[in-house]
Amino acid sequence: MRDLDVFLPKIKPSAVGVSDPAAFDAVRDSIAEFCRRTRLWRFDETFDVSAAESQAISAPYGAMLFDIERVNFNGAKLDPASTQWLDAHINDWRTMAPAGAPKFFTQTQPGTITLVPAAAGTVQVWSTLELSQDADQAPDFIADQHRETIAHGALARLLMLPGKPYSNPNLAQQKQMLYERDIDGLKVKVIRGQQRAPLRTRAQYM
Repeated sequence: MRDLDVFLPKIKPSAVGVSDPAAFDAVRDSIAEFCRRTRLWRFDETFDVSAAESQAISAPYGAMLFDIERVNFNGAKLDPASTQWLDAHINDWRTMAPAGAPKFFTQTQPGTITLVPAAAGTVQVWSTLELSQDADQAPDFIADQHRETIAHGALARLLMLPGKPYSNPNLAQQKQMLYERDIDGLKVKVIRGQQRAPLRTRAQYM
């Protein structure tokens, strides 16, 4: 993790007079949006569970759980299910006794998972993260590889603020366009992956 002040040299020349707290808030918001839209900050965790109702997912310091991509129980993939769907299809799933291997996972509160039916075993969780609002550091890969993009997003926010010595709506719009351009490009790169596989709309078989 890298301190947020590594972004300031990219921001302060275009927002002369901006305070550090205001700049840090804009950087946090820019990084959090970047994480949500690109889904680049990935995190996986393996832990043992009892037959308790729910288990917390321990995101790293300064991070919040954004999305759960996959959950395995004892090596087998579980299907995601909303609490509304479970209420409609499985009677008393919230209080039912353990009954073999679970088939589903859900969330009854943020930052946790609940297995349905409950069971004791080993859980693997693959998730994506976003920056928390009180973070004072950013992931290394964002600070090192995407510092310019984050600065574009932070400046788009700062320069749009009215009544500030550095207010500049026209430049803010330009920075927002650069931020959007970078994120759109990264979203395509994430879909293709580092193996540079071509994008396909239909499956192809040899």
